[in-house]
Amino acid sequence: KSLTLSEGKIKFDKNTTNYTVNVPFKTKNIKVNAIPEDSKSRVEINEIKNRSIAAFEKVGVSSDNAKIITEVLLETEMRGVFTHGFMRLERYINCIRSGGIKTDGNYEVAYDSPSWASIDGKDNLGIVISYKAMKLAMEKAKKTGVGIVNVKGSHHFGAAGYYTSMCADNDMVGMSMSNGDILIAAT
Repeated sequence: KSLTLSEGKIKFDKNTTNYTVNVPFKTKNIKVNAIPEDSKSRVEINEIKNRSIAAFEKVGVSSDNAKIITEVLLETEMRGVFTHGFMRLERYINCIRSGGIKTDGNYEVAYDSPSWASIDGKDNLGIVISYKAMKLAMEKAKKTGVGIVNVKGSHHFGAAGYYTSMCADNDMVGMSMSNGDILIAAT
C-alpha cells in the first residue's frame, strides 16, 4: 500500500514494522535536523519518530510528551490529514522558541467530578493536554458511562480525529472539538 505524505509517499505493510517514507519538506530553523533536508530522501518511520522526538526535546519538551506529540502527528499524517501532520512541527518548534508555548507539561484539573472535569492547560502544548484530557474522559466514561473533559488555556490541539480514534480503539464513542480564531468573514 502507498499513502501520500504531504507531497511525498509513505509505503507500509501492516504485517511489518519496516515502514519507509519519502519526506517532502524541509525543516529550516530546526537545528537538530528533524527531517532530512533532501526532499527525495527515504526514511524509515522510526527515524522520523526519533528525529521528531529529538526536535521537541531540544526545545525543552519532556521525552514522554515529545513521544505523545510525535505519535499524534504521525498518525494524523498517515490518515491523510496533512494540514495537521508533520507540516505543523516547525510551527510548534518556532512557537516554543518564541515563548508562545510552555514546555513544562504542567496543567491543572480545575474541577473534577465522577463524570466530568475541567482542565487549565497553562499555555502548554495543546496536543499533549488534549491527549491527557481524552485519557481522563475515557477513564471517567468507564466508571460512570460518560466522561466529559473541557480544556482551556492550551495551544493548538492538532487533529480532532486523533482523539476520537483513541475512544474507538477502546470500543467507546468519542467527540472532540475546539474553538479558534475567526478566519472567514460571516455572510
